Amino acid sequence: MIRRLESYFNDQGLSQLRFLVLIVIDREPDRDTLTVGELTERLDVAGPVVARTLRFLLDDGLITQAKDTGDARIKHVGLTRFGQERLEALLPGYLAIIAEEMDKPL
Repeated sequence: MIRRLESYFNDQGLSQLRFLVLIVIDREPDRDTLTVGELTERLDVAGPVVARTLRFLLDDGLITQAKDTGDARIKHVGLTRFGQERLEALLPGYLAIIAEEMDKPL
């Protein structure tokens, strides 16, 4: 399943981690953004890896990043309209792979 997902995301010009960042932001209840620290915690990935991933997503126009008004060290990350559309386009293929793999006999 992991290989199929890697191939799927690679064909879409993303990685699994980049997809996970988008989905974690999107699925946060009652909020449009998460801080970089919150993302790092939720993804359980090293800070430098998250920072590098966010740079790619920012360069690709999939996320926004803004400094906190009360503490300039804190950055809030949200999806752009393009990021939301991209995520919505990726979800059916992702879910199909998961469903197919779950239906396979053990």
